[in-house]
Amino acid sequence: RDNGSDAGTPPRAGSAVRIFLSERDAGRAKRRLDAAREYNEGLDLVSQRNYAAAVPKFERAAKLDPDFRDASFNLALSYDKLGLHRKAIPLLEDLVSFSPGNGEYRYALGASHFAAGANGEAEEAFRELLSREPGNRKALFSLAVVLEKRGSLEEAKSRFREYLAVDPRGEWADAARTHLDAMLRAGGGAR
Repeated sequence: RDNGSDAGTPPRAGSAVRIFLSERDAGRAKRRLDAAREYNEGLDLVSQRNYAAAVPKFERAAKLDPDFRDASFNLALSYDKLGLHRKAIPLLEDLVSFSPGNGEYRYALGASHFAAGANGEAEEAFRELLSREPGNRKALFSLAVVLEKRGSLEEAKSRFREYLAVDPRGEWADAARTHLDAMLRAGGGAR
């Protein structure tokens, strides 16, 4: 009707279709565009490793568009880069509760807990991620490190071996071998 067409007849391919927005819809669209602008500026700052300057950009983007999960996620990651793990954790918990199957969110939550010294919570996050994604390399390695730190050496060795079986030449393979060798030297046992 708004386009001068019969509601039962679909528009022809290539024809222009007007979309009328209410004042509220237009305001929401403007906020989303403004949020995207702030977010992109934040990403530019992150690419320069200027996390302190990126934080207010991501905060503003998340405030302008509360459903903009990437803004919240990058805000949490920037907090982590600045050592503000306790500020990152609630953001990541919200993201995980909204999207429990998102492995990136859950891994980042575990990493933030670990960096904040909350090893039990980190272990829980990595175990949950592995229950959803059994071969997740980052979660395998990180869980092994947490277990080693918590003194669960047999399981830590097993997880390092599991990681190495999945990713023998990966970015953390040398570190996994170093951890495994150190535990074996300290407690004996076969490699």
